[in-house]
Amino acid sequence: MSNFVLIILCFGLGVLLDRLGRFPKNAVDALNAFLIHISVPALALLYVHDLPLNVDTLLPLSMAWIVFAAGLLLFKAIGRACNMSPQTYGCLALTSALGNTGFVGYPMISAFFGAEALGLGIICDQGTFFAMSLPGMLLAARLSSSETPSMGGVLKKLLSFPPLLAVIAGLFLHEVEYPALVVDILQKLSATLTPLALISVGLSIPFGAFRARFWPLALGLSYKLLVAPALILALFGAVMGLRGDILTISVFSAAMPPMVLGGVLAREHDLAPDLASLIVGIGTPIGLLTAPCWRFLLQFFG
Repeated sequence: MSNFVLIILCFGLGVLLDRLGRFPKNAVDALNAFLIHISVPALALLYVHDLPLNVDTLLPLSMAWIVFAAGLLLFKAIGRACNMSPQTYGCLALTSALGNTGFVGYPMISAFFGAEALGLGIICDQGTFFAMSLPGMLLAARLSSSETPSMGGVLKKLLSFPPLLAVIAGLFLHEVEYPALVVDILQKLSATLTPLALISVGLSIPFGAFRARFWPLALGLSYKLLVAPALILALFGAVMGLRGDILTISVFSAAMPPMVLGGVLAREHDLAPDLASLIVGIGTPIGLLTAPCWRFLLQFFG
């Protein structure tokens, strides 16, 4: 329950501070830089280091990659048909094709499925983080310029992306036990991610752009909250014949609201930043309402 209160509180504080003009104009840029360079790498070093590497983790890990790939293809196809800019469909992919499977996902899974299901939820969340750090970052690097970037330029951006470097470090250190002091420091630094990210979103929501961005917003939220979980249910349930916790937790994780960090990444690379803020800011409370509906449906597939 405290996580939901914190979500609402931090988001509301961001909106209020923006309305009151208490933060400087570059506050969002400063917060996003802190998230990208400190909070997220700390989280990656913790998560990736503890990732269980076995066959049972492949399907939950693949969920986010499937949702991201399908979303990217869908948004790109619709974008071309509707003359949408590459920056807009890139923004949709980074926000609406990636979910908030951690901070929102964990308490929701615990509340609806019990604490024993959190293991699968964590694996789904790590798959989401990998999808954001690898293909997500590659997409952002390719679309962040109006000119077609060179392969060298894209690689330079990838290899200077702190979360990706932290993922690589976490994999190399997988067999190395962190000292208790290191774990404690990483936990404290990574704990800054959600409050700062939500305050950043609240500070940057362009409410005046709602009408102009209504259709991309509706498209993104429809995919994230309805199509993505239905896709995983059809693929894992109908096609592969899965039942039980792997199916239900994978589908439920796919139904989580848009990824806050995906919105930060889109804004950092100037990929329709107004749309990114709208999708995360509006999609989060809506997602908290639609997720219980998916829980009700999934009881028939347990």
